[in-house]
Amino acid sequence: MSNLALLAVAFLAGILLRRTGRFPDGTPVALNGFVIHVSLPALTLLHVHRLQLDRSLALTALMPWLFFGAAWGFYRLVGRAAGLPARTIGALILVTGLGNTSFVGLPMIETWFGKEWIGVGVVADQLGSFLVLSTLGILTATAYSSGATSARELVRRIVLFPPFQALVVALLLVGVEVATLAFIALYLAVGAVGAAIAGAAGGDLLVQLLVLAVVSVGALVLTRRPLMRALDRTPVRTSNAQTVVGKRAVVTVAIEPGPGRRGQARVGTEFWSARSTDEQPIAEGTTVEVVDLDGVTAVVQPVA
Repeated sequence: MSNLALLAVAFLAGILLRRTGRFPDGTPVALNGFVIHVSLPALTLLHVHRLQLDRSLALTALMPWLFFGAAWGFYRLVGRAAGLPARTIGALILVTGLGNTSFVGLPMIETWFGKEWIGVGVVADQLGSFLVLSTLGILTATAYSSGATSARELVRRIVLFPPFQALVVALLLVGVEVATLAFIALYLAVGAVGAAIAGAAGGDLLVQLLVLAVVSVGALVLTRRPLMRALDRTPVRTSNAQTVVGKRAVVTVAIEPGPGRRGQARVGTEFWSARSTDEQPIAEGTTVEVVDLDGVTAVVQPVA
């Protein structure tokens, strides 16, 4: 609940600071710019890079599209039946069919489900809510306000949005990490963060790409060899993650039946994404044993 309380405190602090007049009028724009150009890209690179890609993520990304479509159909029918003005119908579609899945949604995901689910929230936000807003949202606003837009402008908005760029980079890094254990993905991630900071400072796409290349290659040349030598001298140890195998856990979020379906289990004081060994459901509160790890997901079975 601490993150939810922090969210409420932040809202209240913003209102109070606004009323004191101690900050310039452009402060909200600057803070929002920092979140969009630095915080969200960094969060995306950190958590999406760790995701295990499966079909359930496609459903996660699809949900905001379905929800917006339902809102569009509902208010189009009800609005016409009630004789509402076109602009009112358009406004209702936009405010009902779209959600703030980044500024509000991600903190709520961390509060209720844990940090390991933030990557799923980023997928829902960037491939779902953001793309819906940047395509169907703009088209709806244009259609119901008698405005005009172009396909080129829609594509430009999407491609130049820093968190979306970070999502693309993070998904590419997943493949790179699978293909090599040579820390190449690490340096690309460092370069991507540098590019996001350059974007926050006002650099255009060309400048961001240049920063990405320079920072990635520079960090690779300067630190990779010493890092590899240090790791070669490090004794091989079992990772902390592997120590959970064989331990008992308690299911805190029910595991639904079916391939790829996950819940959550508490192992000691840690919360893990969990799935069953045989794709069968496991109810909340069930005591289970961790028999294996699948990436960052604990594979569990009920204790006989």
